[in-house]
Amino acid sequence: MNLQKYIHPIQKIAVTVAPVLVIVAGLPSELLAQSSPMEISLKFPVVDDRGAPQRTIGGGTRSPSCLSLEEGKPSLTAVMPTKENAGQTISEHPTFYWYVPKTTAKMGEFVLIDDQGEEIHKANVKLPDIASIVRFSLPNTTSLKIGKNYQWYFTMLCDTDDWSQNQFVSGSIQRTTLSSSLDNYLDRSAPLKQAKIYAQYKIWYDTLDRVAQIRTQQPAEWEELLESVDLKAIAKEPIFDCCIPKP
Repeated sequence: MNLQKYIHPIQKIAVTVAPVLVIVAGLPSELLAQSSPMEISLKFPVVDDRGAPQRTIGGGTRSPSCLSLEEGKPSLTAVMPTKENAGQTISEHPTFYWYVPKTTAKMGEFVLIDDQGEEIHKANVKLPDIASIVRFSLPNTTSLKIGKNYQWYFTMLCDTDDWSQNQFVSGSIQRTTLSSSLDNYLDRSAPLKQAKIYAQYKIWYDTLDRVAQIRTQQPAEWEELLESVDLKAIAKEPIFDCCIPKP
């Protein structure tokens, strides 16, 4: 893989994610209240660089022929809370989300690079026929290690012969860990409660994925979360499962 075609150098991986979060205390105080249910906002905590313009597309041209952009909607965009698309997960096999506008491109490409610059996963990603939020999960054959930083690239293959015409977004992910007591509590909790706890600790990838799981039943929660990270414009777009990892 020729990494020179991407604009984000691998050397920057280590600085795009905050130091690994290890929650060593017991359950947070909000979870210890006995007389009332937990009230934790699903709005993701404020991030200093939120709203900066570099969260979206990269590539050879801003308006490639393979994209059909709708008024008021962004171009290719990572569903992430920061301009660098940096976030944390507790999952060994996390799930990624990108907004893909209507396009004539049929396939995309996902690449995951470790902090040594080694490619550890590469996959073709089927693209939807309509504007959608594409969901992609790492298969069981690829596992993230706790405390390690990884860089990912998601590319729309507009022209397989001319890479400069292809559009991509990139970002970073770091796997963190929780205390065993909080882990046990989460195992017994419903997805929405899990999402609120993950949001409290700024664990974006798992917050987003848990809310996506209940989006059909509780669409307002999904819309609240995306609005809190300035992605209200795509909150009503359908989710497209490009691929189902093999066990």
